[in-house]
Amino acid sequence: MADNLVIDLFEPDIATQHIYTGVDCFHRNDFESALVEFDMSLAIDENPYARFNRALTLLSLGRYEGFRDWRLCWQIYRCELSERAKQWYFQEKRPIWRGEPDVPLILLHEAGFGDGIQLMRLVPLVQEINPNVVLDMPAPLQRLASQLAPLADDDSEGMICPMFELMNVLQQDVTTIPPPPYLAPDPILREKWTRRIGNGGRRRIGITWSVKLGSGHEHPAARREIPLDQFLELLPIDGQLYSLQTQEREKATLHGIWADTLDDFADVAALASLMDTIISIDTAALHVAGAIGHQNTFALLPYAATWRWLHGNWYPEMKLCRQKSPADWASAFADVVGSDSRSCIPLAAASAAKAV
Repeated sequence: MADNLVIDLFEPDIATQHIYTGVDCFHRNDFESALVEFDMSLAIDENPYARFNRALTLLSLGRYEGFRDWRLCWQIYRCELSERAKQWYFQEKRPIWRGEPDVPLILLHEAGFGDGIQLMRLVPLVQEINPNVVLDMPAPLQRLASQLAPLADDDSEGMICPMFELMNVLQQDVTTIPPPPYLAPDPILREKWTRRIGNGGRRRIGITWSVKLGSGHEHPAARREIPLDQFLELLPIDGQLYSLQTQEREKATLHGIWADTLDDFADVAALASLMDTIISIDTAALHVAGAIGHQNTFALLPYAATWRWLHGNWYPEMKLCRQKSPADWASAFADVVGSDSRSCIPLAAASAAKAV
């Protein structure tokens, strides 16, 4: 996901030193001080690193005007637009949609899979203004996204709009974001996975513990992955475990975790809908669980969690279980069943409530 702060590697001058200090403050969750540092850097030099990091800091403070500078990430961080979308955006330079009604419109996936799933909730709002919408999505998201709007192809014409830019165009903030569910598991896939996993009578627990591209680039306080051995050691409940991620299948199987081939996120949604409980790190499968409105999902979050978990009810049914200090996963797992936690409820209570 394109939401890690970035800095350049040139010899630090005064403006750059403010960026380094701001990044350090940010990962200590001292966002007010981070904002001051990035503003001081920008007062000296209009640096895109300071500008983009400032945007992420604003989002972490619940100030969604930070999205105004979001497209700077394409210049300095990474751009996960499809090759087709890059051509539309950078070469053909098609006009960006600013809310015009009744014009052909292509919404462009950007950043990570989780970002795309999170932002699909905005598609119906776009269709209220302009029903002539198609979606340019990577293959793993296409079946899931196609329930909202037709998919773009090489011949698609019209204006374009990156998904994050919709936050600006639609003037969304922490109080207006549409709630889930806005996606649904495919009934045919749900039936397929019901047959495949069977019914052993044990509680079905869906889990994820790693991110596909690794998290070595992440700051230690923001690192999302949990080594599988540690995850299983800290897991506080019993049941049959099911992997909701596509990677590390062999390792999962060696630990007795049910891990079948998941072709795309439509499969993830169908399998997730069959789980009694989902316990997941911050990765795309967690967004799938939230998007379909799963009622008993626990998000294991690092100490320096990303902005989406800090303000606004993106997934109101989800219980957020966050490290009390960097790398302290034990404290996050303790919240899964912590009776004194404000964000989490005991699984026994959740199961009882579900049975009523």
